[in-house]
Amino acid sequence: MKKRNNSSLLLDSEEIVRVKKFCLDELEEKTEYENLLNNSHVQIIRDEFIFDKLGHAQIVIWYHDAS
Repeated sequence: MKKRNNSSLLLDSEEIVRVKKFCLDELEEKTEYENLLNNSHVQIIRDEFIFDKLGHAQIVIWYHDAS
């Protein structure tokens, strides 16, 4: 049985992957992140949660918007 390449299951080669960073301590950015997270047309491919040097929570997401 042949293994499938997982990346080919996610997106076609012509689809654009977007990357965006959100500071979760700022209400406007947190709201924008939650809207993307709850949007059925958005496929989040990867996310990375970090704290900056000042201790602010941030998240970076790689996503595709099919709308």
